[in-house]
Amino acid sequence: GAGEQLVVTANRTEPGVAPTLRLFSACGATTCLAQSTLQGQSARLTYVNPTSAPQELLFAMNLQDGGASTTARANLAVSVARPPYVLTAIAAACDTVTGNVLTAVTGDDVGGDSVPLPFSMSYFGAPVAAWSASTNGYLQLWPMAGRSGGALGVVELPNVNAPPGMVAAFWDDLQISAGIGDVRWGTFDAGGRHVTVQWTDAQFCCGPMGPDRLTFQVKLFATGVIETHYCALTGSPRVNGQSASIGMQDTAALRGVSYAARLAGAVRTGLALRYTP
Repeated sequence: GAGEQLVVTANRTEPGVAPTLRLFSACGATTCLAQSTLQGQSARLTYVNPTSAPQELLFAMNLQDGGASTTARANLAVSVARPPYVLTAIAAACDTVTGNVLTAVTGDDVGGDSVPLPFSMSYFGAPVAAWSASTNGYLQLWPMAGRSGGALGVVELPNVNAPPGMVAAFWDDLQISAGIGDVRWGTFDAGGRHVTVQWTDAQFCCGPMGPDRLTFQVKLFATGVIETHYCALTGSPRVNGQSASIGMQDTAALRGVSYAARLAGAVRTGLALRYTP
């Protein structure tokens, strides 16, 4: 259904290679809408329908014996439910953010101290009072205060191995190079009072710096709505999300919404995602 979340899990019943799950729009489709992430002998796939109409989908499971046995079996579980936030795709409308550069959030795998929100805001039904940013393309929301690091283990959300309170606009191994890019923020009233945090000309780490540049924003609205806007993604296909995780999870890392995890073509310049509680 529109705005609903599909979750498919596959648990292997004997030792061996974990299953692989892929989701398609129809038989014969040449690209997948989502693919699974692995956790030991289990795989999990999630997909949120961001459109205003129902979708009929197909998923496929590949289960290899990996040389461990002559049979390969798995238990499948499928559920469809409305997630904590309704996710919709909209046209990007990037704010012009000119000040408040977070000079400490520069380099590789670096996070900064939290910044107080100028308004009260609810996140997964609980109040939050501050946010902090990481060079790796994500924010964290805090009940009081906190500090982000440079978490690298890109996973599908929710996941206890990901930072709590995460808003992953483009969680990947990014670098903010001094003199090239920065992380900055501002407060705006147009369209509803909100804070916008912008990653400007982020690059992929590490080694020689290539032509890839990523400029994107997270908007935190006083109403509790959260948006991610993709202002300019230029360079290799990687800038469209093929190694990134995009979504949100609560401050306990137990509930979340995953838009994409390591999915080629997940985002593009001019796209925005709106999460409505």
